[in-house]
Amino acid sequence: MTFLCLECGHINEDNPELVCRPCQAPLDREFYDLLMDYSQRAAQYGYKYRTEYEKQVRDDGKVHTMYSLLDPANELQWLAAVVLSGVAGNLVYDVIKYVAKQIRDRLTEKSKTIELQNFEKDTFEIVADEKTLNQFISYIQAYYKGNKIDNQVSDAIAEEEIVHSMTSDKAAEFMAAITASDDQEEIKNNFLEVFKEGAKIAAKKKWKERPNYKQLENLFRTLKQDSKAERKAKKKLAKKTIPKYHKKKK
Repeated sequence: MTFLCLECGHINEDNPELVCRPCQAPLDREFYDLLMDYSQRAAQYGYKYRTEYEKQVRDDGKVHTMYSLLDPANELQWLAAVVLSGVAGNLVYDVIKYVAKQIRDRLTEKSKTIELQNFEKDTFEIVADEKTLNQFISYIQAYYKGNKIDNQVSDAIAEEEIVHSMTSDKAAEFMAAITASDDQEEIKNNFLEVFKEGAKIAAKKKWKERPNYKQLENLFRTLKQDSKAERKAKKKLAKKTIPKYHKKKK
């Protein structure tokens, strides 16, 4: 399994032992799956769909085309997870940049032997361009916090989340709702019931089945400590190298 260490932020390639090679921290698989599932949703709905629908509103004044975008790949989930570790107000930009560099290097190396797929190219743009990375950080944290965004965009994203729940978690009920009868009114009523259930599932996944603030604060502790120590060392070195100027005596 290839995974992101939740202690030191190292991407472990093909590591079946699930113990981080550099820091020897064991992977909590249950929490890791919870975090990655939510990180995927944040990247998908909080960033990818939001940027697409904001562009439509900006260019055309409304959302006119609904998309069915691919689920984020591992790299974007990892990046979203690191960004989420700062939602409680921690300064984690250096931590984000550390993981972003690993992802950038990983995709760069891969591109030497095979052409990157479109979603990989999109991921590379995020980690390679500071402005795009900052937007990603803002949007992922906004998704978790539930920050208010344009109503048209918000409604379109909510619809995507509900439809996904209907066609995955409630797939059997969804198919039954549209095939159980020839009566259009009955089909409509059945569909509305499945839609309501899908809305409940989507809301539960977004707000209840997610890491809490304390769990996110505790992510990447070793990496955060190392980053903090490095910043202090740089400041100390900078103070030593700044020339001191004394006031001239009158």
